[in-house]
Order: sequence, then structure tokens, then C-alpha cells
Amino acid sequence: MQGVLQPSRWMPDPVHLLAQYFHPARHPRIAHCTCLSPSDAKYHDGAQMGQPSLLNLDTPQQHFSLSLETPTTHSTPSSPAMPTTVPRKRRGEHPAADNISDQSRTTLRETDAGAGQTRNHNMLLTLGPVSYLDCFIFLLLLAPQLLWHVGLLATASCALLAVPFLAALPVAIIKERHWQKKGGLFVQRATFFEDLVIRCVRYAFANVPARIGRVFLSKGVALPFFWFRMVRRGYLAAPVHWHEHQEDGFKGIWLARDPAAKPDFVLYYIHGGGFSMGSAFFYLEFLMTWLSVLECSGYSNPAIFALEYTLVPDASYPTQINEVVAGYRHVWKVAQDPSIVCVSGDSAGGMLVLSLLLHLSEKARGDGKQEGGIEKPAMAMLISPWVTLLSEEKDNPGCDYLSVGQLNRYGRLLAGDRISATDPLVSPGCCQDVEWWRRASPPKGFYITYGEDEILAPDIDELIGRLDQAGIAVQSDKEAGGIHAWPVASVFLSTSEEERLMGLRTFGDG
Repeated sequence: MQGVLQPSRWMPDPVHLLAQYFHPARHPRIAHCTCLSPSDAKYHDGAQMGQPSLLNLDTPQQHFSLSLETPTTHSTPSSPAMPTTVPRKRRGEHPAADNISDQSRTTLRETDAGAGQTRNHNMLLTLGPVSYLDCFIFLLLLAPQLLWHVGLLATASCALLAVPFLAALPVAIIKERHWQKKGGLFVQRATFFEDLVIRCVRYAFANVPARIGRVFLSKGVALPFFWFRMVRRGYLAAPVHWHEHQEDGFKGIWLARDPAAKPDFVLYYIHGGGFSMGSAFFYLEFLMTWLSVLECSGYSNPAIFALEYTLVPDASYPTQINEVVAGYRHVWKVAQDPSIVCVSGDSAGGMLVLSLLLHLSEKARGDGKQEGGIEKPAMAMLISPWVTLLSEEKDNPGCDYLSVGQLNRYGRLLAGDRISATDPLVSPGCCQDVEWWRRASPPKGFYITYGEDEILAPDIDELIGRLDQAGIAVQSDKEAGGIHAWPVASVFLSTSEEERLMGLRTFGDG
């Protein structure tokens, strides 16, 4: 049943919740951390591993990986070994963060008390928060892409219209933060840089046309920016293997420590962006960080597949849901076991996860399986899901960066003229059928995290209440003063290792 966690910006690791559900016999914790420089790690190209991959590497792909110490299995013939348990703490007290230097290149070392052995896991969080230099480089990478995709006139016009906003921005921040005390709890506790970036995102979402906004988060900008951040901090290769994967009907990115081995946990992730912008490449750093934390929690070979779906207005329903279903079929085929599969997404991606579950249950046979034997995933984890496609205008406390008007505009583009914008398959929040939700719900239920001050909060509240009344297992974290999809944003914006770590860990307490 519904379990609402104590509201806090800094919550425990999502993988402790996953360990509870997927590995009930284990309760691993991060024991301590050690800091290594990039030169202490041995790099190699994943394409040179010389082993066949279970993640389907039969087409030309990009392969990048980082070889650290060989993982050691901590077990005895009689019973599995238990890693040392360290009590979890709140902000400023986290056992892992206490030992991480903001300037370091960090690996997490998980220690087993019985065996006394360790294994290292690179933490991509060592890339640090996005800096002013990173922002400058991002703009340099963005400029040619804008010129190529939207043209000089449209780019120059958009830039000129933003000049008054940018000119008044520093004074507005100082005035509202220190004199008027406006903007809600988030603004009061955010750093100047966090506040600055969120205000710029809010302006862009409300004023920049989608055909321009999509370029900001596209592969052509996001991937070079990712590599700049890597190289700037001394990394010549990504810390985990990743490659692009494409088949008829869908495409995306696979991430795994060892693509040649069968994964023991698979996360199917669908990115947000209002259906009009965003890409799996923009989420690479976030997903690699999550993969590393999953390893540190005790999974020997977790894997993530991030879907790259078609944006509006390039296509509308049913294109996106068809791609989501095709991607899930692929993930199910790789996992070979639905009990190790978790589906997840943020914002629009969260809506597509809900649509996927409703679609699978609608198409299921009497035995609960679709044609081809496809079964539901074990669990769903949602980050600020966009639940109802068309929502009533809601008050914005001044800190969230979304606009209901823009969301409704993108929602109509998604529905197109083939389906009603209130149909549950495209707008899950409109599903009032309790039995349908019961059929659609994963066996281990839902975990939903969202912000108290985001404009989508009322719709999410309503969904959680409906699931709870239906007797469906749902655990939620409504973050006091939180804004939209902060667990994703904090990985890039928060100023300390601890805060970035906790930003990722807003998925619940296992």
C-alpha cells in the first residue's frame, strides 16, 4: 500500500529500494570510498573484449568502457556473504559522501566483512557539477547545431528576444532571493547557480519554440558536451560500456558493465522532455551514475536500456507508444526474466511508462501474457511523471520551470487526430477503471518521486490516491519544496559530491 516518505530534498539511494524488491535476501550498503586518479584506472575499448554480447552487438556500434579491478564474488558454500552494513544518514552525514572529495576521481569500494575483499566501481559523479565554463562550452557546441538545424535568422531572433531576460536576470535573482524572499522553499535553499539555471530553463520552456529547444538536448550537442566533461577531468573513456542499438521500430542506448554476460537487473528508461525535446544521449551521465550506484548496491551486472523515441511534431500517436512497446519487447528478450526488469522514466517518459503498462494489460491474454509470451515488468519507478495529458492551469509558486500551457500544447501534438487526448492509452491519468489499473500494475508495484511545488503535483497526487484505493502497492516521496524532476537535474547542478549523490537517491528508503 501507499507509503509516503518523510519529505526531504536528500533521500536514500534508489538501489536500496531495488535491492529490497529484487534481492530480498540481500541488504548491501556502501561501506567506504577510496579516491583514485584517472591514471590509476586501466582503460580499454569494449569492442576489444573479444566476447559475444548478450546485448546484441551484431551491428556496427560505438563501444566504450573502463576496466577497473576484476569484481570478486563474496560468498561461501553455505550462505551468501553480506557486505558490511553502514547506517544511512541524512544530508551532511551520508557514509559514502563523507569520504568523497569534490576534486577527486572516485571509485566506490564495497567491502565484505566475511571475505575482507573489495571491488572498485567508478562513480561518474566525479565529473562534478556543471560549471560556468561548462555552460560556455555548451553554448559553443550548440551554436553550429542551431545554425544547421533551424537557420541563422531563427537562431538570431531567438537570441535577441532573450537579451532583456538575461540582462535583468542577476538583479532579479538577488532581489527575489535576498530581499523579497520569493520563489518558494526551493529558491531559498538552492545555490545561486542552481537558481540561475532553473530560471533559464523556465524561460526557455515558456518562450523558445520546440523546434529550437529540441536542439539543446539533441545528440549533436549532448554527446560532445558529455565527452568534453569527461576529457576535462582526465577521463579518456567512459567508465562503463555503452553502445547505440537500433532495430526496426525502435532505437536507444544500452549501458552495462559487461555486455557479454547476462544481466542480473535491467532498467528500461524513457527520457522526458515534453515529448518535444530530449534524448537518451542527454541522460548519459545520469544513467551511468545510476548504473554505478546499482553496482555498489550489490548487483553484479546491471544493465540499462534508454529508449530514443520520436519527438513531436515529427510524429504523433501511436508512433511513440509503438516504439516504447517495441523497446520493452527487446529488453524483455535480453533479460529473459521479467522479475529482474524495472521500467522507469521522468516527466513525459513517466507518462509513456504508464501508457506501456496500460497497453500491455489491454493486449494481454487470459494468462496475463501478450502474444510472444511478453510479461509485465516487476516494478515501475517514476520521476515526476506527467500523468494527465491535458491539465487545468495551476498556480506556479515561482520555482518550477514547467508551464501547463506549453505542456497542453505538446500534449495535443502527441495525441494528434487519431486518438482523444483523454484516452487512457495516451493520458493515463484519465483512466478511472480500477480493474484496468490492477491488471496493468507490476507485481511489485510503483515507486513515485516528485516535488511538492511542481505544477504536476496535483495530478500525481490523484494518481497515487487512485492506485492506493485499488489496493495496488505504491510508495511515494513527495519532496518538500521540490521542483520537477530534481533527481535528474541535481546530478548536473548540485555543488557537492554529497548533494549529487543524494539527488540521485531520491527514490525511497529500502
